[in-house]
Amino acid sequence: MVKRIAVDIGNSTIACALFEDGEVITKWYHGVKETSDAALSIGGKHREHGITTVAISTVVPSAREDLVTRLKQAEIPTTEITLQEQRAISDFYPTLGLDRLANCVAMKKLYVKDVADAGIIMDFGTATTLTAVSSSGSFLGGMITLGLKETLKALYSNTEQLPLLEVENVFQNQFNPLATTTTEAIMNGTILAHVGFVQRWISEAKREIKGKTVVVATGGLSNFLSDALAETVDYFDSNLTLKGINLIAAEVMDPTDRG
Repeated sequence: MVKRIAVDIGNSTIACALFEDGEVITKWYHGVKETSDAALSIGGKHREHGITTVAISTVVPSAREDLVTRLKQAEIPTTEITLQEQRAISDFYPTLGLDRLANCVAMKKLYVKDVADAGIIMDFGTATTLTAVSSSGSFLGGMITLGLKETLKALYSNTEQLPLLEVENVFQNQFNPLATTTTEAIMNGTILAHVGFVQRWISEAKREIKGKTVVVATGGLSNFLSDALAETVDYFDSNLTLKGINLIAAEVMDPTDRG
């Protein structure tokens, strides 16, 4: 039984998952600045489960360096994921984020292979990223825009009279396109703008791809959009990025595993 921990260091959080033979057994989170706590929790899982390696992907290099240093000091084996480590995805540009690359790997191997011509990934986090990948593993492109939480913060930070709203509160209210209060107007405007943007991009991307596509939504905020995007999304998979990191680590340890 292969046991591995996948770590996704994002702009806001450090997401960790324990995998056994490719299945997520447990998942936990730390703040992006809490590398010491993350190292302690990973160390505990390593001792308890006999982990083969800790696979780390990040878009925050400083946090990765600190975490890797702490894990190596504790003699915990690590695998640092890079664009060059994997062979499942091709034709990507050199500054592609590792989170988007991991999403592409998971999409290709778990959702698109032998099923569709391409996959479309919507990742709702600090930023909202939209990515397309072919069934053969060719990176087709995508877009990046401000995430829901950051949109609300930007409205608050750049105005004197608009209140700061939390995403959780936004989605507790029924959507009404004709808002009658400032709070409702912010909530509804934010939702409609984001959902409308995503749906328009998917429509345009599908027109370019010209084949059967599978659409998967992931990221920390994807659950808040599940109702609004129910007719657009085929699957909601909050673990997609972590699954991709685990798959890349499996390929690194066994180069023949490139399906």
